[in-house]
Amino acid sequence: MSRLSIGHIPNLEGVRFRMVTYQHFSTSLKWIAALTLVVSVTACGADPKPITQSASTVVPTESLQDLVTYGDVLVKFNVMKETEIPAADDEVKRGEGTTTRQVVASQDGEALWTRPSRKEPGADPPSPWVISDGGWFFTKNERVPLGVEGRAPLVVGKHYLAVRTFSSLGGDTNSEWFSLAYIPLQGDRVQFDPQFVEDGDSSYARALQGLTVLEAANLLENSAVDPEVAPYMDLDAAKRYQKKFG
Repeated sequence: MSRLSIGHIPNLEGVRFRMVTYQHFSTSLKWIAALTLVVSVTACGADPKPITQSASTVVPTESLQDLVTYGDVLVKFNVMKETEIPAADDEVKRGEGTTTRQVVASQDGEALWTRPSRKEPGADPPSPWVISDGGWFFTKNERVPLGVEGRAPLVVGKHYLAVRTFSSLGGDTNSEWFSLAYIPLQGDRVQFDPQFVEDGDSSYARALQGLTVLEAANLLENSAVDPEVAPYMDLDAAKRYQKKFG
């Protein structure tokens, strides 16, 4: 089951890396969640294979029901630019570690959908905001891209939809804006990679594929929340999920 796992500093969404093979972490950011990296081992002389990140998460994000149960808004955004955050000094000296790819996202206009039961809207989603989007694992001899399982990297110049939530996500920090799902667009229509739609765990991708932006917003508007969570929709997203299990 896919659930949200996002690291946190103000206006930044990212991940904390936990290597399966290498137990070293970049210390350049403050994180609140863990992400497992599944390492593809390559033979000597072979081209490095991407390392896939598999999320350990807080709330479900697989279905339309999940998105409307735990999300607050649907927004359209474009990716303005990307930067690379260097590895920590000790990793550079050791010759082994990770760097982080960050992209700057800018929201286009107002929210396209808002959760009807959101009694206390809080602050509007920040724009622009920074998303931590994979990165690179390096050794003295190679540099391997880190990809996020279930989706391609966010591409500079392209537009997407994002389902976002204003939540502490069960942490000790104050509530901030986090994204539950990124939905790629081709023109005005949702366009996921066909392989992700066919093989992925996210049923919302199959439901949204090919819809216009307006149709996607209308589909969220007319999707029912999880009936077991419905009595708790005035609570924080993570607390809503916890209530489901008593």
